[in-house]
Amino acid sequence: MQTHFGGHKEDGSIMDFYSYGFVETNEQGYITHWETHVSPEYNDFLDVAIGIHGPFKQGPEPYMEALARKLKEAGVNLTV
Repeated sequence: MQTHFGGHKEDGSIMDFYSYGFVETNEQGYITHWETHVSPEYNDFLDVAIGIHGPFKQGPEPYMEALARKLKEAGVNLTV
């Protein structure tokens, strides 16, 4: 599947990127593998949205921490 994400920054400039997903299912229809890839413009989006982009070769922690920080700044409390 291919998904196109797009929008405008506060200064009116356009930002967009593509996401490509590959999903495999078993005979019962349960997902057995899900793989997602994004176009290079995704880095620009992350820089604006959460202030950091990958690659996150040591794991997802820096991404999750930046995301949680931005959500907290916006008044969204995460509880797990």
